[in-house]
Amino acid sequence: MDTQELEKLIAEECVISVPPAIKSLTAELRARYGDSVDAVLFYGSCLRSGDHYEGLVDLYVVVNRYRVAYRKTWLSVLNWLLPPNVFYLETECEGSTVRSKYAIVSMGDFRRGTSRRWFHSYLWGRFAQPAGIAYLRDDATGKFIIQSMARAIITFITRVLPHMREAVTTSRLWQDGLQLSY
Repeated sequence: MDTQELEKLIAEECVISVPPAIKSLTAELRARYGDSVDAVLFYGSCLRSGDHYEGLVDLYVVVNRYRVAYRKTWLSVLNWLLPPNVFYLETECEGSTVRSKYAIVSMGDFRRGTSRRWFHSYLWGRFAQPAGIAYLRDDATGKFIIQSMARAIITFITRVLPHMREAVTTSRLWQDGLQLSY
């Protein structure tokens, strides 16, 4: 499979019908971080279960620059030094409370974090797994996010294969790889 085929598959999987709870969280995040928000990505157990009101919804807010996203300089410096910064958010949706843990990462750190240049598995390990796109600024941002997710899968595989001790099967690759990356 070449990279373009992989990107096409990812794009098909990531384009989800955004549930009201996720729309509500995304609207609140866009209100907080304004024009700095390039994308909001949805992943984790609430994506898999489809229940957005139990537990914490996992989101990534991809921003163009930390300095634009934060009102406080120290937050942008911390995010630049050790991305991502993680925060808690809750909001009301359809008469219920929806809770979220969200991380903020810049476009540049998202690109590096999904590549083989990034040692830590925090981004490439997470985005080698299923994710949904809750918001995109524009088509160019969508292309960037999809390419980054494809890069995360390639990074995941190239980092995991050397550690495989048994015969490599698809399920062993993902099971062992997720154990190694968390």
